[in-house]
Amino acid sequence: MEPLCPLPAPKGRQVCVEGRVEEITPAEADAYWPTRPRQSRLAATASHQSARRWLGEYVLIIVVLIGFAAIVVVALALSFYLS
Repeated sequence: MEPLCPLPAPKGRQVCVEGRVEEITPAEADAYWPTRPRQSRLAATASHQSARRWLGEYVLIIVVLIGFAAIVVVALALSFYLS
């Protein structure tokens, strides 16, 4: 397993993380959250990783529907033009 080494920090420090990852239950995550420092909680809340998963699914559905609508419009325009 390759270690996770993000880009170097502005001060030239770099942290590499190595090891096993396992999913925790929502109850465990809820219990851990208040133990984090306030600044860490604020940063985590503002990060893209905290975005709700379902939002991406809705965006995908909207993109598919827009694509379908564009195909219908083109098909109608072609049928009108060719008739």
